[in-house]
Amino acid sequence: MRRAVNRYGGNDPIDDAPQSAGVVAVEQDGTLVALVSGEVDANSADHVFTEVVRCLDQRPAALVIDLDPVTFFDSSGIRVLLELGEQSAAHGVRFAVAASNRVVVRPLTVTTVDRVLPLYASRTEAIAAVHGHEFAEQDKLIDPV
Repeated sequence: MRRAVNRYGGNDPIDDAPQSAGVVAVEQDGTLVALVSGEVDANSADHVFTEVVRCLDQRPAALVIDLDPVTFFDSSGIRVLLELGEQSAAHGVRFAVAASNRVVVRPLTVTTVDRVLPLYASRTEAIAAVHGHEFAEQDKLIDPV
């Protein structure tokens, strides 16, 4: 697949060739949003991690990982999120995760990773949170069932 480098150092797909996971970086409300799509598994986790770390290398003030387009998510994805949280802290970047689909939320809640990572039900809530506008605990997470 041909790829183009976006302004954050990440790759944007140019054609419609299938891939297991993709990361597209966009800026929204002063926050760098890494939109992850496809299957995040053992085959794609390193690619997702590398692409998001490239975004962090640009030193944004805040980073939100938006996982709503993800169609499969396993323990490799959980590992990546935990590592990205650590990398964000090391870079001094405020960090949050947005996910509302069961494919992602269920593994994060079953493993209680949702208690470690700042997980929000929407990109809007995650962006507000990294800018200091917290939501009530009952509004923070969606019900995974």
